[in-house]
Amino acid sequence: MRRNDVCDNVGLVGLGNMGGAIADRLLARGVRLHVCDLDPSAVDRVASAGAIGHQSVGALAKQVSILMACLPTVPAAASIAAEMRADAAVTCYVEMSTIGPQAAQDEAHKLDRNGIGFVDAPVSGGAEAARQGMLSIMVASGDAELNDVLPILKCLSDKIFRVDSVPGKGQAMKLVNNFLAAANMATSFEALALGVKFGLEPAMMANILRQSSGNNTGLIERRINPILARRFDSGPKLALLQKDVALAVDCAREYGIAIDSLPALAGTAELWAQSGREDMAGEDVCTLIRLVERALDVEVSAKTAVSSAED
Repeated sequence: MRRNDVCDNVGLVGLGNMGGAIADRLLARGVRLHVCDLDPSAVDRVASAGAIGHQSVGALAKQVSILMACLPTVPAAASIAAEMRADAAVTCYVEMSTIGPQAAQDEAHKLDRNGIGFVDAPVSGGAEAARQGMLSIMVASGDAELNDVLPILKCLSDKIFRVDSVPGKGQAMKLVNNFLAAANMATSFEALALGVKFGLEPAMMANILRQSSGNNTGLIERRINPILARRFDSGPKLALLQKDVALAVDCAREYGIAIDSLPALAGTAELWAQSGREDMAGEDVCTLIRLVERALDVEVSAKTAVSSAED
């Protein structure tokens, strides 16, 4: 594949579930990629596929003009942006983490003082979508900054949505999306647990719901199959969506909105907050169903069907 020149000088900080998949996609598209992560094994894995590993963000920032960040928390993202000094080679910083509008605006202002452009570009779709080039990328930036990074974004996906020219608006769009994704999971898991309580078989319910008006992203196979198999070890961590829902609540409050006036957001936020209070943050996102199962004294699993058939 013939590369655009800009694709020879790209950095990526953050090689977790999503960041690692983004790195895989960029390497598959012929991008000469410099990477850094707190986990040396993550760097080693991507380096074995052709990336250039660095032990520090500072060292990486001296080698690339475009630096992308895909990090799990707001403080982690802020700390990386803060390391972009005027003497770095970086001319444009692409924030792909979900950090909320205010944090994105703060990053943009700090980077601008050092002459570094900023592109607010959170992503959605999951790790497999990243590897297949099917991510949704929600961009908010000036025209010049977008033009600088567009060849890289096009390596990732054709689904690039220009939300606004003002950094922070991409984050706002991502919070709306992730609130809906989190609500879909909360309601779908609750519906399945309720159905089991009613004596219905889980796999049958999921099959019917996916072909009926109740269908939503909480019912996709990568959510339901691990639940039925009771194998909660393949998806993103609960902490990520818990953080995003909390950011959506914070953003609503910044606009003077009473959260009690938004019962869907309030209920979703409470369920996800409960997962945090019960130390589930590091567990697979599908383990959220255990909270509902416990409340109803049921288990949503393939074994449920066997038990029901034998009764």
